[in-house]
Amino acid sequence: MAIREGTRFALQDDLAKSEIESDAKNAISAIHSQDLLSDGPIISDIIVNLRMLGNIVCNYIPRDRNKTAHNLAFFALNCLVSSCGLETPYCIFHDVMLEAPLY
Repeated sequence: MAIREGTRFALQDDLAKSEIESDAKNAISAIHSQDLLSDGPIISDIIVNLRMLGNIVCNYIPRDRNKTAHNLAFFALNCLVSSCGLETPYCIFHDVMLEAPLY
């Protein structure tokens, strides 16, 4: 569901993304299969969204290497108010800074 919502958000807000990382190994495998009929409606939606977005790479990444996304999902599940923002939430600021490339 998170991958579908992320791709939907990227389409709605015209965001260009080059990579999707997820610790949902089965979901990434299903996306790579590109089988719209046998993988169900959520995977089909994701595949359609990815095709509309263009050249997007989808990779499996273990949860222990995907801590920022895990913390952000936990934050979102515990929010009292539904919101959308493009700034970095305080709860993951440290993780984002550790992952940011140094130039």
